Amino acid sequence: MTLYSSKIFLTQSSPSFYAGSGLWKFYQNIRDYIQYRNTVRELGSLTDRELDDIGVSRSDIRAIAKGEFRR
Repeated sequence: MTLYSSKIFLTQSSPSFYAGSGLWKFYQNIRDYIQYRNTVRELGSLTDRELDDIGVSRSDIRAIAKGEFRR
């Protein structure tokens, strides 16, 4: 998969090289989005009972994934 190969290349390369070109920021945005989607998927797979046990409702999932959730 191309994204995986690029990830390995970017991880092994110097961030300062990519900082000026904006490529490093692009990589960070992709990484953040993948982490967001994984969090939404994982929390979304929990039952309502499991979410209630950790004090979260289904409507809070996206805010949690974005890091905007406040109690």
